[in-house]
This record gives sequence, C-alpha cells and structure tokens, in this order.
Amino acid sequence: MSSELPPVARALMVLALAAVTLGFGAIGLCGGYFTLMTIPALLQGHVDATMFLIISVPCLIGGIAVIKVCAGKMRRLMSASRPPDRPHE
Repeated sequence: MSSELPPVARALMVLALAAVTLGFGAIGLCGGYFTLMTIPALLQGHVDATMFLIISVPCLIGGIAVIKVCAGKMRRLMSASRPPDRPHE
C-alpha cells in the first residue's frame, strides 16, 4: 500500500506519525515518571497514592503501545521510500 503513495503523501504521513509518536511518547514518559514516583509512597503506606497509579499506569502502557505501532509504520514507510539497490555493472 505505501509503495503506491506519491512521495509527498508519504512524507506527510511520516511527519504525522512522527508527531503522534512524540505526543504519545510524552504521555508514556509522564506515566512512567508518575509511576516511579508513586511506588515509594505506596511502600511507605500512603493509600492515596493509589489514585496516581490508576492514572499513570494506563498512560505508561498506552504510550508504549502507540509508540510501538507508530514506529513500526514509520519504519515500513521509510523502507518503502528507498529505491531498490542496483547491482554494480
């Protein structure tokens, strides 16, 4: 499918996927940060830190999942945009 795209459309799609990857990367990074900051509070017995985990863990998991999907699609689009190697004559 991506080989049928014109180069301009392929470039725009790669830019859009890069923006999505950066946005969800920030969400995943924020989720990871709050998860790591909440675990010591939970170990000290602060029960109200559970609310942070309810928010941060899904952000961490969702961010990682979307980054994985977008990175795979970008890799396929970038590899389809390269011209095939020609053997030396």
